[in-house]
Amino acid sequence: MYYQVISQCTQSLKNLEVFLDKAEQYAVAKKFDVNVLMTTRLALDMQPLIYQVQSACDYLKAGAARLSGQTIPKHEDNEKTIGEVRAAFRKTVASQKREGRRV
Repeated sequence: MYYQVISQCTQSLKNLEVFLDKAEQYAVAKKFDVNVLMTTRLALDMQPLIYQVQSACDYLKAGAARLSGQTIPKHEDNEKTIGEVRAAFRKTVASQKREGRRV
């Protein structure tokens, strides 16, 4: 069960990074700072995109910890730029590999 859940979540996180690539390409084409998109809400009743991304990382970390009987790792979720968000993605996925989990 662990492998099925965590591999799905990891793939979703990787897909989200592809969406950020597309957002970055769009910002370059339209000549504006991509970080503007990171603070924008996708819908009026949603949190900003940066929060959505942080939540996706937190979901993977918490799910993996709970399924493996470990303590949930704490990260500050203080990312402000697309580069910092990419680093958080990689850190989250790498932490699953470091712990010896199959992802």
